[in-house]
Amino acid sequence: MGSRGPSLALAGALSALAIVAAPGQAHIVGKAGVVDKGSIFMQGMVAGDPFTDGQPVDEEARQAALQSPGPCTESTANGMPEGAGHDHTKPEQHRGLACRIEQVATLSLKKELTDSGFGESAVLGEMDVRQDIAAVAVAFPDAGILFFDVSNPAVPEFLSAYKGRKCDGQPIDIDCGAFVDLSVDGKVAFLSVQNLSGIPESPGVPGTPGVEVVDIRDPRRPQLTQSYAGATGLTGVHTSRSGVVPETGGAGPRNPGEYVFATRNSFGVSIGEVVRPGGIPQIVPVGEIRASGIHDSFVQEDPLTNRTFLYIADGFRSGFQVYDVTDPASPTRLAQWDLTPECADDWYSHTIDVTTRNGRRYVTLPAELFDGGPSSDEDIAEGCNPTSGSSNVAGPMWIVDATDLSSLAQGTSDPQEKQKSEAALVTTWRGATPPAVRAATSPFRLTTSR
Repeated sequence: MGSRGPSLALAGALSALAIVAAPGQAHIVGKAGVVDKGSIFMQGMVAGDPFTDGQPVDEEARQAALQSPGPCTESTANGMPEGAGHDHTKPEQHRGLACRIEQVATLSLKKELTDSGFGESAVLGEMDVRQDIAAVAVAFPDAGILFFDVSNPAVPEFLSAYKGRKCDGQPIDIDCGAFVDLSVDGKVAFLSVQNLSGIPESPGVPGTPGVEVVDIRDPRRPQLTQSYAGATGLTGVHTSRSGVVPETGGAGPRNPGEYVFATRNSFGVSIGEVVRPGGIPQIVPVGEIRASGIHDSFVQEDPLTNRTFLYIADGFRSGFQVYDVTDPASPTRLAQWDLTPECADDWYSHTIDVTTRNGRRYVTLPAELFDGGPSSDEDIAEGCNPTSGSSNVAGPMWIVDATDLSSLAQGTSDPQEKQKSEAALVTTWRGATPPAVRAATSPFRLTTSR
């Protein structure tokens, strides 16, 4: 989700939209002592899992986590109970699961979608909020965007819709309108578009996979100003993040301006400058980062250095990478993190987020699980997960202390990458457990590594 508002969040599913309000305070998890690879992979597992069977469980870490619950632990336990009679796959058994969040509005959107030519069965995707404008991506069967005025979150106003290309046939996914991002001033929407069948179309034609630049200076009349093919990857663009490099800040090369960092599927990141001749937004390519596994990214002006950093969730290739993009034409890699560099296809780094608390920089990195078939013989020989995509175990979300980027690995050739990554890991949180191994897990979901 791309929302930047401090107290406004949007949640969409199929053709409905819920708007919720939440406080800005975050819960900070404490630290404990270093653990080994087995407990990093599956700290909360007990005997019976095909991957973690026989690995030690750090009971001290388990008890420390259980004795230091977060502010929503009790609510979560009530809404997601373990035990006989509870079925994690049935939504009706999880109604009312909320803590410190209050729903203030709900829109069915059936009329809005139908009137805009999408149809009431359209699938909604990612979202962003800037300057009281909410943009909701339409993911399937057409790519597009819905725009709302959320200056009063309890009474959101539908403003308009932008309808882009029709999704290609034979889909293997349902998100050709993959991601929407708004400019800082809320006057431009960047829609990431990708093919679903895996067959790229010819670049350069309006509506082909890439980044569709939509002028919303008048949010009631969105206008396509560019179908940016310079960012097109093998099957299009999965996510695009916009940001501003300030005029002044930390020492080093600097090229201030407004930029878009677009994920070129199977290639890396295309960096483009946003120019607005006559007020009309356009993207001009200025640089590139090669990262073939990239799935998502996060860009921000780093409060510790006053430099602009780009963080990359790098799929199977690594956990994440950090680049200084204060001079976007010459991005500089600062650090890399990967718990299992010896494994080529165990975890798939999916999304990434960064926050700074009490002078320390924390990276949050969840993994996506899927069944990619048996892992390679080389991976299995290294003791890696025998299932590519790790669908046989509960999915982790890692929280990493990246305050000192120089203490992390400086690239894949760093012989201490694994040790440095383990030392920086603060906490591993385990989410929903796959049905096949649910019976073998304890209720414990939070693990610590230092």
